[in-house]
Amino acid sequence: MPEKAQKKPEEFGTGCPEGVIASEVSNNAVVGGSLVPAFTLGIPGNAVSAVLISGLMIHGIQPGPSLFADNSEIVYSFIFSLFIANIAFIPIGIFCAKYCVKLLQMPKEIMAALVIGLSVIGSYAVNGSMVEVWVMIAFGALDNFMKYFNLPREPLVLGLVLGTMAESELARALALVQGDIFRLTTGIMTSPICLIMIGLILYSVMHSLLKRRKAIKAAATKETLAEAV
Repeated sequence: MPEKAQKKPEEFGTGCPEGVIASEVSNNAVVGGSLVPAFTLGIPGNAVSAVLISGLMIHGIQPGPSLFADNSEIVYSFIFSLFIANIAFIPIGIFCAKYCVKLLQMPKEIMAALVIGLSVIGSYAVNGSMVEVWVMIAFGALDNFMKYFNLPREPLVLGLVLGTMAESELARALALVQGDIFRLTTGIMTSPICLIMIGLILYSVMHSLLKRRKAIKAAATKETLAEAV
């Protein structure tokens, strides 16, 4: 969308300030928007909100409609903190951006050591046990494995967060139908709300696959034209 409103759309992708600003603004804006389904439905919109939901559940707070009734102070604390943070971004960005950029010049070895050290300290501080540290190391190795084979990590994070919720809701649904799976399946397939949700899921999956196939086809056509020239 930003390149469509730009007078010189051909400059996008070359490092022009407008393109960099557009991508960074959208990247920051999605975090606040993802908290809406996270707080109201307990469904994370991205990895950031998934980690946030995990933190709330660790403290015994269940995101969802009941969150506003049982823990309204937490919700409004998030709302006001985001409001204050967005206002604070302006002076911080103006006066501190040029200094923060210098952090990118730090050698990767030093940055990696700092990140690993803080991760170990944070994992150990949860319960004062080395088990959490080994779990953190195992998931770090799994992340590198998935990254090496170009596997998406976001579904894994969402699965870990939503797994407990899905299991409890499935148990509740089976209890309502006395364990009759056929009755449960029939109820799902005859419910208009369930059918709409299933249709939206299928549409989202198909749209994503078609969009990816179209992008691959466009890239192949562009490469063929480049070779022909």
